[in-house]
Amino acid sequence: MSEVKNRAVAPLQISAEQILAEAFERKEKVLTKAYETVTDKAELRELQHRKRTEWEEALRRNRLDLRQWMRYAQFEWDQKEYERGRSIFERALAVDHTFVPLWIRYIQSELRAGNVNHARNILDRATETLPKVDKLWFTYVGMEEMLNNLGGCRQVFEKWLQWKPELYAWTAYIGFEVRHKQTQRARELYRRLVSERPDPENWVQWAKFEDVSRGDVRGVYTLAIDSLMSLRGPQAIPEMLLLEFAKWEADKKEWDRARAIFKFGLKHLPPRNAHNLRSGYVLLEKQFGNADSLEWSICLHRRSLLEEHLLDNPASMDTWWDLLSLVQASGSADDLREVFERAVANVPADLTKTDQWRRYIYIWLRYAFYEEEMAEIDRAREVYIMALKTLPHHLFSSAKLWKHFSYFEIRQGDVGAARKIFGQAIGRTAKPKVYKEYIALELQLREIDRCRKLYELFIEKYPGLAATWIDYASLEDELDDLERARGIYELAIEQPEMDKLDLIWKSYAEFEASNDNLDRARSVYERLLQRVSHAKVWIARAMLEIGENGENVEQAREVFIRADRELAETPSQRVSLYDARVQFERIYGNEETLQQMEKAAPQAVEKRRQLEDGNHEYYVDYVFPNSTEKVSKLLANAKKWAASRDQ
Repeated sequence: MSEVKNRAVAPLQISAEQILAEAFERKEKVLTKAYETVTDKAELRELQHRKRTEWEEALRRNRLDLRQWMRYAQFEWDQKEYERGRSIFERALAVDHTFVPLWIRYIQSELRAGNVNHARNILDRATETLPKVDKLWFTYVGMEEMLNNLGGCRQVFEKWLQWKPELYAWTAYIGFEVRHKQTQRARELYRRLVSERPDPENWVQWAKFEDVSRGDVRGVYTLAIDSLMSLRGPQAIPEMLLLEFAKWEADKKEWDRARAIFKFGLKHLPPRNAHNLRSGYVLLEKQFGNADSLEWSICLHRRSLLEEHLLDNPASMDTWWDLLSLVQASGSADDLREVFERAVANVPADLTKTDQWRRYIYIWLRYAFYEEEMAEIDRAREVYIMALKTLPHHLFSSAKLWKHFSYFEIRQGDVGAARKIFGQAIGRTAKPKVYKEYIALELQLREIDRCRKLYELFIEKYPGLAATWIDYASLEDELDDLERARGIYELAIEQPEMDKLDLIWKSYAEFEASNDNLDRARSVYERLLQRVSHAKVWIARAMLEIGENGENVEQAREVFIRADRELAETPSQRVSLYDARVQFERIYGNEETLQQMEKAAPQAVEKRRQLEDGNHEYYVDYVFPNSTEKVSKLLANAKKWAASRDQ
């Protein structure tokens, strides 16, 4: 029989303020560099001995501090003790060979000392150990090119390409050959590139290379179109490839060829994939064609239809959107701004956030994005400000608009302004989505303390959102602050109102299990079972014992047995538990246990019950073998009642 645990309030209560204060007190002090004057060799040896003792002692306390290893090795390198320095670097690599800055420092130290072969050997090791780290490869080829070892540099590039790197590896290789005026080698590399990566951007880059080197540009574009047609069909030819081909022909004053390319693309490509192609064709006709050409007439006709529709329904945001797309494709910047101003002037009259408002907000965002793309930063900022002034924040707001405004300031390098915008959003709306976006921003900036403060404000405003508590605890878990994460879960499960309390408990138990605290995870489930004795909880409790490799099969079976006793009075829950137990025994049991489960299988019994309106309904109940005595008594009583009714 299990011992009854004391569930009274703990005499010592731990607050968030105490946790933060304790973390601040225990943080490590930064080592300060001491400057000493050395007058003779004896003092130098004494200083070196003392420094080495200090380094070794520090590394003994925390051998995983790789920055400390690097400083130690740099100290030896400064003393011209190269063998000692190499030994320290090798010891550090034995601790963690995946730390790229350590390899880079090792290589740079050898190069500064003039030990080129040593550096080359280290780079060979590094690229073999971490072949997917591009910085090591760039360092290697940069060193070989700096030494004018062109053959060795090519060998390194070829080894790199064997690992299927990203596109910039190919670009670097081609750029290397171009710098050394090896045009034919660069051309062969482009052939290899497009055969391995037949992306339209790669074909265009090859064509631009041929254009600069006075090669066969038309042949490259033709080969690209033929190759892509054979691979994907004419409808899958990228619009960008045809557009670049036509632009090149137009630049060479081959306007008939350019028209043929445009017509080919418009004929074969789906309309939704040929927007820029149509715009380019219109531009070509405007520059070199007839003023009354068919394409231009169609464009003007379409705009007139949209304008006519807006006269009848100026609040149609979909029509405004289509008109903006049309003008942006074929009109001038001033014309487009004029249409934007007309569109945003039609403020929806609804007092709730309907789809009409959402489309209206998207037009504001498009306006701001356009101004930013045109490098009109002040205009874009003014657009965001005007959009926020238009919204009725006392009724509803738009977290998306606040978010994009804040990230706009981030792109301008003004982090303070971005934070201020989110602060205004919280002050005006305090929507959960605003908190989430603000926290996401601070996470990208790695401002952990600010994230914690925001989570505390978020929880204070919305204490009943389980997802917020879980995200907060997950953040602390990622930071390896297990006690803080555990404290957050404990506070969460004690909240009087929670939308999804079961998720809190489940996440809590998974957190403990993921950190190899099985006893704590068991305790979490046991505490939950004291509150809610549900089949799902019991099954999760048993799965915890099984683990990933089926370690504690007997303990899991005992949990199922306990659960069967606890759920004896709830047949529906007991059936779910039985099904889970059967699956468990099929995987981890034997013939004997499976036979026991077959004997314990429930039987479906049809019953009748009276409804509130006086009618009766039939339903299916389940009877387990160990409950037959109760069922027999019930049937006997039913027969007695029926007999007395007949008399």
